Amino acid sequence: MCSSDLVVGDLSNQFFAQMAVHVERSATLAGYSTIFCNTLGDPDRELDAVTRLLQQQVAGILFLSMEASADLLRDAVGGRVPVVFATCRADWADSVCIDDTRAAYLATSHLLELGHRRIAFVATESMESVAQAERLDGYRAALRAAALPEGPVMTWTPGDATIEVDGAQRDLKAVLGDRRLFSGIFAVHDYVGVALLDSANALGFGTPEDFAIVSIDNISSTGLHSVSLTTVAQPFDAAAEESLSLLIRRING
Repeated sequence: MCSSDLVVGDLSNQFFAQMAVHVERSATLAGYSTIFCNTLGDPDRELDAVTRLLQQQVAGILFLSMEASADLLRDAVGGRVPVVFATCRADWADSVCIDDTRAAYLATSHLLELGHRRIAFVATESMESVAQAERLDGYRAALRAAALPEGPVMTWTPGDATIEVDGAQRDLKAVLGDRRLFSGIFAVHDYVGVALLDSANALGFGTPEDFAIVSIDNISSTGLHSVSLTTVAQPFDAAAEESLSLLIRRING
C-alpha cells in the first residue's frame, strides 16, 4: 500500500478534524495509507514535517492548511512529490477550494435579509491569509450591493478577553455591548463563530437578541449549542474526495 501525507493545521480545530476523517476514508478506499502531521499552526513545525515525510518517501502531500509562506513550502518540497492544497492555495500547486468570496457574500447577505444594517467582520490571525482576504472581500461586496457602509473589521483570538477593532485593542465585553458598532457579526469561520457564541454567553449577552452571528464551514459543533450557529456549509466530503483524487492522478502521472 502506498503512503500519502496529510498536513493539517491543528486537529483540535473541528474543521481540520472533519476534513482529515474524510481524506483518510477516501485514501483508504483508493488503496493508500495516510500519515498525519499535526503542525499546531506553527510554520516551523510544518516545514519540519515536510522534510521528515519526504525522507520517508511518501507518494504525495495533501495540505489542509498552509502556515509557512508559499515560497518556503515550495522550496521544502523541491518538486520531489506531487502536492495538492485543500481549502487553501498556492500558485505553484493544485488547489481544491470553495469560492470563499461567494460564501462570505452569502453569509453577509443572510444578515442583511434579517434586517441588520450594522454588520461587523471578525477575523482571526490563525486563518490562512488568502481565504481570509477573500472572505473579507465577499463581506464588503455584500454591503456595497446593499448601499451600506463597511462595519468594524475586528481581529480576535478565540478565548481572549480583548479584541482588535480597526487596529486598536479593546475589551471584548465592552465591544460586544456597544450597540452603536453592530447588530450582526460575520465571523470568518465556525471556529471563531462558536467561540464567540460561548464568550458572548459567558459575558451575559444573548444571541440573537443582543446581536446575530453567522459564519462559514458547518462544523459538527455548530448545531450543539442552545442557540445554533447559522453557517454557510462547506462540502467536506466532496472537497476531501476531489483533493485525494487529484493527488492520486498526479502521483500516477
